[in-house]
Amino acid sequence: MRSQYSGTLDPAIKELFQPDTLAHEEYLKTFKPREMEPEKRVMLAVLEEAVHCFQKYICAKYPKEISLFDDAEAWFMDESDGGLFSFVSVCEILGLDPAYVRKGLFAWRDAKIAAVAKEPEDKRRRRRLRF
Repeated sequence: MRSQYSGTLDPAIKELFQPDTLAHEEYLKTFKPREMEPEKRVMLAVLEEAVHCFQKYICAKYPKEISLFDDAEAWFMDESDGGLFSFVSVCEILGLDPAYVRKGLFAWRDAKIAAVAKEPEDKRRRRRLRF
C-alpha cells in the first residue's frame, strides 16, 4: 500500500536529517590513536623494563638477577623527581600517577609472596624471594 502523503518537509526538519560531515572528522581526531613522541616511547620502554625485572626476578637465585630486582625495586621506591628518568618523572610525563603505579606493583609483590608462602616447604626452598 502506498502512502498518500505528497507534501514537502519543513526545511528546519530536513536539516535535522542531513549528514554532519564535521562530526566524523572530530570523532576521528578524538578517538584516533595518537602517535607517541620518541622521548615518551623511550620513557615507556624504561618503565616496562623495570616492571619486567621486578616481576620476573622476584624469586631470583643468581646474583645478577637479584641485582636487577633490587635495582627495579629501588627505582620504584625512590620518591624524588630529580632526574629526567626518575620513576616519578617518567610516570608524570607519561600521564600516570606514580603513587598508583607503585601501589599496584607492591600489591602484586605482596600477593606473590603470599602465594609462594602457601607452597610446600620443599618447593619454597628452591625459590628465593626478594623482599
